[in-house]
Amino acid sequence: MGEQLYFEDFPTGATRAFGRYELTRGQVEAYAATFDPLLGARRSATGAVSASPWQMPALLMRLNYDGWMNETAARGAPGVDESRWLRTLSCGESLSARFTVRNARVSRSKPDLGLVQFFYELLGGDQEPVLTQLNSVMIALRSPQPSGANTGADGAALNNHTGAAVDDAEAVSLGALDFPADEVVAFARTYDPQPFHVDPAAAKSGPFGALAASGWHTTAGWARAFAASVEAGTPGLPQPERLLWLRPLRWRKPVFAGSRVAYDYVPVGTETCANGEIITTAVGHGRDAGGATIFEFTLGMTVSA
Repeated sequence: MGEQLYFEDFPTGATRAFGRYELTRGQVEAYAATFDPLLGARRSATGAVSASPWQMPALLMRLNYDGWMNETAARGAPGVDESRWLRTLSCGESLSARFTVRNARVSRSKPDLGLVQFFYELLGGDQEPVLTQLNSVMIALRSPQPSGANTGADGAALNNHTGAAVDDAEAVSLGALDFPADEVVAFARTYDPQPFHVDPAAAKSGPFGALAASGWHTTAGWARAFAASVEAGTPGLPQPERLLWLRPLRWRKPVFAGSRVAYDYVPVGTETCANGEIITTAVGHGRDAGGATIFEFTLGMTVSA
């Protein structure tokens, strides 16, 4: 379709509803088997089979791509300010989405790029939100501003939440996973088919200069490593019941095809609610071969006693 929408087309307050995606049982079960056997493909008392919570933002990404990003001069996202899981999502539901532009500003260092902060709602079959997400997308300007111009378009100020303070000495290793090119492309074709994730030739002229894994693929790798470690009985890991929120998620470096990512889990704290639920807060990391942080996030989840 080509790039028809630019930064100027996303003013503060703009809203858009889009998409239709039929979530099949096969896709729910395939994701669960590959990435999240702990929380994916669970069967309720009524027989409904629910998707992994980690699959939900990936599905939102696909709706975004098909609904507007494929015709937009988008240049990737630095992370997610906040995600909130509102209810389970069952196979057979027809999904859609909507966004509202919270704010927008031109980059101070790259006047040809803008940062647009979107508030997304992933809508289930009842047209009610099952997931909300706040994050910024880098979008090229149709008319780049001259260097030194006012970069505070719409008076925007992005969410700079830095997450929980942690002691990495308490980190629990979750092992490492490889990201071969065929798996990078296969995941992206399903959930995030931006050219720099699915086409090695196009990726050379993309924002990373080479084929790179979707950010939702690298975080799905954390879920896979965490699930495997819990099932193996690794000390220091809780048994999760459901995910509540994630804030923030920051992708620091791209994961190129052929890379290996080492994962860890850092406990932050646990509290017991009045209703008896136990909520654990933890930080997750992905690190490259040299130990540098590729991504990090703070996660809230209910856990078994």
